Amino acid sequence: RQEWGGFYLDSVVGLGDFLEVEASVSADFISGINYVVEKLDAMIADGMIMPIDTGYNALFWRNKDYEIYLRCPYVMKKDIVPQL
Repeated sequence: RQEWGGFYLDSVVGLGDFLEVEASVSADFISGINYVVEKLDAMIADGMIMPIDTGYNALFWRNKDYEIYLRCPYVMKKDIVPQL
């Protein structure tokens, strides 16, 4: 934990590990997040981690019941089916 906020690694059974970022002082947050983004970009490039664009609840439904998940407002971009 830093003065501006903190980074937390959450391990959710059946979903994986997630990095959560919380900020308490927005002015200092930018330098902290820039450091983390550099490290994460390197890990993504190396194939160590995969970015996602949704939260735990949507991921839970994605694994448990895909049809319910598709009705969720937070479906991952890669799962959105274009409307004809």
